[in-house]
Amino acid sequence: PRPHYVHQSNLAEEHLLYPVLDRVLADYRALFAPSAPLVNPTQRDVGTELARRAAWDRALAAGKVTAYRIGTTVTVKAPSGVVAPVTAPEGTRKKLLLGTSAFGTAYAGTRSAWTSPEPLQNAVTLTIPTI
Repeated sequence: PRPHYVHQSNLAEEHLLYPVLDRVLADYRALFAPSAPLVNPTQRDVGTELARRAAWDRALAAGKVTAYRIGTTVTVKAPSGVVAPVTAPEGTRKKLLLGTSAFGTAYAGTRSAWTSPEPLQNAVTLTIPTI
């Protein structure tokens, strides 16, 4: 199940949900840095996320995904139409047909994105920063 709602009547002794949610959110904020905010995607975004995960899981189970690192280069290959979930260090660059671009979206000190090869490429190629 993927719950996205709460029935008020499911709470014990006629209590409200707000104090419980306030405590959960306070605990989250105490445990995680401000660079890791709670994300509240739309129903459409959740549907897209679940579809991507299902396609990725099928590709993994079928052994159709290859990923490796050589030096500071990370390469990910997946079947056509399957986007890869990648998390990389801040400063990572994605290889384009001509040049590079900053990779992904910043979150909690890293960069992440669902990504696929650029036009005329057969793999995602990332350059991670040297430490």
